[in-house]
Amino acid sequence: MLVLSLLAYSGLMGETSKQPWWKKKWVWGVAGVVVVIGVVGNLLGFGGEREETTAASTPSATLEVSTAPAAPSAQPVPEATAETPVGPSDEERGVAFDQAIRDAFGGVSSYAELAGQDGLTWPGYINGIRVDGGLAYVTLQVAPSDAGRDDLGKRAASALSTLLPANAFEGIDWIVVEDAGGVVISQEQPAPLT
Repeated sequence: MLVLSLLAYSGLMGETSKQPWWKKKWVWGVAGVVVVIGVVGNLLGFGGEREETTAASTPSATLEVSTAPAAPSAQPVPEATAETPVGPSDEERGVAFDQAIRDAFGGVSSYAELAGQDGLTWPGYINGIRVDGGLAYVTLQVAPSDAGRDDLGKRAASALSTLLPANAFEGIDWIVVEDAGGVVISQEQPAPLT
């Protein structure tokens, strides 16, 4: 009898409900209970413990088993050292890239010397150069709201991609030109002519 009264109350016994299922209160009540159970279970740590393994925690060397007795050694065993990176660091590559740009403009000591020269608009705006991995960032001293910002950045990226010799681009995949706020204006892949 209780089941029949519940079915009659819920509208499942012959009467059609005029509300869609997502507007019924009992659907949202069930959804709320599921969410509460999930949150409480997560806070209490149910769901199993996860072990994260890293490359440093897993052994990578194989052991060789020898039947000969080990002879005592007078030499101390060297400790494991971290691998040293091969090649120049990003900072060294940034300095070399900066020097290559300066050399391309006659070895200027400051980019401000290039400001206002005929035919040169963007080099006088260079404010900083850094290399991060395969990206060479050239920062121009322009604000995001400057009217000629986009044109200046596109011309700088395009010119830099072909201006420098191929050895200046070793390990550099992209030239990224950004404004003073660090917002990327344009980017080009190196395409040296020499």
